Amino acid sequence: MQEEILKKSVALCKHLSPLLEIGCRVLDLAAPQSFGSDGEESSFCDRCAYSEKTKIKPHLYGLHEAFRWQGKYLYYCPIGLLYGAFALLEGENKLAGGIIVGPMVMGEMADTLMDISSPELEAQIRNLPVFSTAQVSHLCEAMSVIAEGLSGSSFNSSETAPLFNQQDYLNAIYEVKDKFKYQTERVYPIELETRLLERIKKGEKAEAQQVLNELLGHIYFYSHFNLDGIQARVMELLALLSRAAISSGADVGEIFRYSTGYIRKMESFESIDELSIWLSGIMHRFMDLLFDYRQIKHSDLVFRVMEYIRVHFNEKLNLDDLAKHVCLSKSYLSSIFKKETGMSISMYINKVRVENSKRMLRDTTLSLAYIAGECCFDDQSYFSKVFKAHTGMSPKKYRDSFCK
Repeated sequence: MQEEILKKSVALCKHLSPLLEIGCRVLDLAAPQSFGSDGEESSFCDRCAYSEKTKIKPHLYGLHEAFRWQGKYLYYCPIGLLYGAFALLEGENKLAGGIIVGPMVMGEMADTLMDISSPELEAQIRNLPVFSTAQVSHLCEAMSVIAEGLSGSSFNSSETAPLFNQQDYLNAIYEVKDKFKYQTERVYPIELETRLLERIKKGEKAEAQQVLNELLGHIYFYSHFNLDGIQARVMELLALLSRAAISSGADVGEIFRYSTGYIRKMESFESIDELSIWLSGIMHRFMDLLFDYRQIKHSDLVFRVMEYIRVHFNEKLNLDDLAKHVCLSKSYLSSIFKKETGMSISMYINKVRVENSKRMLRDTTLSLAYIAGECCFDDQSYFSKVFKAHTGMSPKKYRDSFCK
């Protein structure tokens, strides 16, 4: 990060953190180990019991997501606390780092503590600031404007591939040219496509780029360097890359979002080089969706679903709506939710409804039938059955224990 931008960002964090009573730190991608260069000895992340497991990765994930989403992104860390990432740019819209705000609790403190099992961690979380949804939204918008001002440039995410090297690309084409020199019949190398997909699925970016360069060389010669013919082959290759990314765990919604407008974009290129650089960028972006922060991303998505359930527990909830909320397929959401939490989505919905019913049961003026309806149980009998399964006692017995 440019020294002047870093200096101003650190100064901002020093003033903003005590003003809002919230953590505010700078993350410089050139030296991510200096995260927290605002002069503080430690942060919540340093004291968190999960820090050895996560370290800086959740915040790197947040920054890269902010870069994709016009400079700002709210995300959950692996224990379910909310952070905001605000991208700082330099040069030709290059991501240099950013400002990380948090952790914070959004909504009810009790809802956040519901999934915390460590008493020590619970005590730490109780000292965190609590913001309403509206306050978080205002904070996000204000920080976005500030970050853009610090960068001194408007936000416009670049599509250039980070690992694209023109010399390597040209060398690959020359090697293919030598192979074709003495061949009268040219056969398209299907085995290269297979090798490329293997590299993508393993997350081997440099190796995948090398194979892609060679494959592009074959496509160019196979198409006699005719741009229209090359575009047709590249569209087929894009479909292949998309399917590979989805089958390896990338969510369908994000892949389709990137795929929108590909044909129109390709038609705008006037040279093969432009097309090659753009295609490399697409490939690496697909791989980013798969590997770099996949575990962190899963935690973030799961906590987004959990937050949605906690807010809408008193409404009819179904897997279709939850999957649409985080742009995942139903089967994939069910899979990662069970893996992350150890319970199914339906079990978690019932858990949240039972926790809310417990609060209402402590108010002795409310009838069991009323509480069952308010917590969206079909009837009082089903409410009692679910409540006992989660707590080991009936709703009436639970209430009586607070009336003694």
